Amino acid sequence: MSLIAIKDLSLIRAEPPFARPAPVIPAVWTVLNVTSATSAWRVWEAPSSAHRTHALGLWGAALALRTAYTPLAFGHRLRWLATADAAALALVMAAYTERAARVDRAAAALAAPEVAWTSFATALSADLAGRNPA
Repeated sequence: MSLIAIKDLSLIRAEPPFARPAPVIPAVWTVLNVTSATSAWRVWEAPSSAHRTHALGLWGAALALRTAYTPLAFGHRLRWLATADAAALALVMAAYTERAARVDRAAAALAAPEVAWTSFATALSADLAGRNPA
C-alpha cells in the first residue's frame, strides 16, 4: 500500500469495527513483502524441479495481484474489483505456500503470514466496499 493510499483512506466514509489504524497497514505490508521475497528467493535457490517452477509461477502471479490492489481500490475506487483481487491473492498465496513447502519448508513458513493477512484484508476490503460505494 502506498502513501497515496493512506491519504485516500480519508475518503472512506465508514470503516468496519475491525479495521486497523491506517499506519498499521503499510507497516504490515512492508514486513510481508520482505518475508514473501525472502521465501521466493529460497525457492529460487533450490534445485530445479517441477515443484520449484510451479511455486515460482504462483509467486509471480501473487506479485501481480499484490501490485494491482492499490490502484484498483484507491486510484480507480473499484472497491469490489479490489476485493476480488485480494481474495485471488489469498488463494494464490495459499497455493504458493503449499507448493513452496514441497521445495523448502522455511520458504513456506515465510509465506504463511501473508495468507492470513490477505484473508483478513479481503474481509476488510469487502466490508469497506459495502459501506462505501464508489
